[in-house]
Amino acid sequence: MATGILVIGESGAGKSTSIRNLDPKKTFIISILGKDLPFKGWKKKYTEMEIEWIQESNSSNFKPVPKKAGNHYCVPDDRYAWARVEILLDLILNNKKSVFETIIIDDFGYLIVNEFLHRAYETGYNKFTELAKHIKDVISSIKKNNDTNKTVVFMAQPQTHSETGFRKIKTVGKLLDDQVHIEGLFTNVLFANVIDGKHIFETKADNSSAKTPFGAFKEDHIDNDLAEVIKRLKEYSEEE
Repeated sequence: MATGILVIGESGAGKSTSIRNLDPKKTFIISILGKDLPFKGWKKKYTEMEIEWIQESNSSNFKPVPKKAGNHYCVPDDRYAWARVEILLDLILNNKKSVFETIIIDDFGYLIVNEFLHRAYETGYNKFTELAKHIKDVISSIKKNNDTNKTVVFMAQPQTHSETGFRKIKTVGKLLDDQVHIEGLFTNVLFANVIDGKHIFETKADNSSAKTPFGAFKEDHIDNDLAEVIKRLKEYSEEE
């Protein structure tokens, strides 16, 4: 199965900047918000893919018809965005002809928020159960392949508990958190931060949900370079 990495950080903490050293020929970015990337020359490195989606009436069943090749796709903002992301992940991860080894979902947190907002006028507890299922389905889709060389990076905003200061992924609240513990679905959770003017990743819990495999990283703080993080995790998985 592919390696999953969850990167949590405030806007400006260096989440998207951490993409800068990845090989664009082997990287595919799924953009939830359609934002520009914060590093020089990104438009030449990442070209927009165009897709026509054929949807069954009133359902989350879609068939994607590519109209223009590329390695950067902006997901339409509707209640079925989660389904499109799941389909794209399946196509990239399970296509033997795909050249992409790293898939970035930027910003995964808004995939959760956007569906919630599109369903704001629905009443009852059931929509939170469905939200939880959709989140879990998207994350679990990385396990449905046998290619261990692929990596999927989920990027999201944090929220801080007002009393304890504990930092975790931002969701739409307790009704959702009671049904799915997102960090629990990942082995690798990094927190993007800025310390003394330097962008870093936190690799270990510091009143947060950050975690990495035992011994994978000696330092509590590392450079916010996803290329190096992925390289290290691959080396770690092959060590005896």
